[in-house]
Amino acid sequence: MNGHIASWLGHPVTLLLAAVLLGVFLVIVEVLLRSLAEMGNVRFQGMLEDHQKLLPVEAETPLHMSRLLDALRWLEVVGAGLLWTVLFLLSGGNRGLGFALGVLVPVGLIAASRLLIGAVAEDAVVTLLRVVRPVVWPLVALIARFDPGPQEPPPEDDDEEVSERELR
Repeated sequence: MNGHIASWLGHPVTLLLAAVLLGVFLVIVEVLLRSLAEMGNVRFQGMLEDHQKLLPVEAETPLHMSRLLDALRWLEVVGAGLLWTVLFLLSGGNRGLGFALGVLVPVGLIAASRLLIGAVAEDAVVTLLRVVRPVVWPLVALIARFDPGPQEPPPEDDDEEVSERELR
């Protein structure tokens, strides 16, 4: 049974399907990174208020957008690494071809998504976040639990400062 599973996992069609799915995931994450960065934290917080079940955050402790961007960057790195591994296996052990595919395909996908797709509207960001939510949700929950992000500065004291003129 294990031999059949290993044969299926090593089959070129299976590897090609995995490479296509990882490539699509990489493009989605890159579009989200670009769109969220251009959106800004205020619009992001409004988006979370409009779609309360989008990410695992509570109303009392809002999630700063930088924490989501950090999670997406880590997912992009992991996705690119997995894509590199699958493409290397797809090359059939040819190290030169595997290295070339592993570098050119992820870089080409990221460049194409930056140049051709660019930033998308807020509704598209919500839809893309729903697509990647099963992968993003646990990572964002972990980040929000340990480091909620920048907090508002503490209120300043209302004590009046004494000027030099008043001292004289």
